[in-house]
Amino acid sequence: LGQPAGAQQTTAASVLARMTPAERVGQLFMVTFDGATVEPGGDIDRLIREYKVGAVLLRAAGGNITDETNAPAQVLALTNQLQATAASAAEASRTETTGATRAAPFVPLLIALQQSGGGSPDDQILSGLTELPAPLAIGATWDPGHAEAVGRIAGAELSALGITLLIGPAPDVLDQARVNGARDDGTQVFGGDPYWVG
Repeated sequence: LGQPAGAQQTTAASVLARMTPAERVGQLFMVTFDGATVEPGGDIDRLIREYKVGAVLLRAAGGNITDETNAPAQVLALTNQLQATAASAAEASRTETTGATRAAPFVPLLIALQQSGGGSPDDQILSGLTELPAPLAIGATWDPGHAEAVGRIAGAELSALGITLLIGPAPDVLDQARVNGARDDGTQVFGGDPYWVG
């Protein structure tokens, strides 16, 4: 960030050129894992170190978010562990088939979280952050400024916790409630008109 678009592309191309094909493939994957810490030799540790996965999705259902009274501090500690593992893996030199040693380029993990607003089940962190309205409540105001303000709040708070990719809110359009037991996205959509949802 802070670089002109051309400079960013040059930097990205330089990083890619220093990666092995296996490392490039690893960057395409977003994985989940169980637990609230990165244990040496554990599943997520191995996925980051050995397979160079590019992204991790944190989920309360996976036990990644466990502290109900101080969830932000707990999530920040976890995201710091994940990024430290990625940095450590990049620093580790390895012997290539040519016998030369090299350090893999450090590419920070994308750390994703679903936090659409409106509480459970669509939010993963349920305490310690600003309680955001559901997308339908924002859409009902017919004011894009409210959507922008909510986005800024969510972005600032999640960024401070080390979250680099927000999953949601969905740009779906729902003009009529579903019937016959189908899941109704209900309050998780901004409205029923594609123009205004856009």
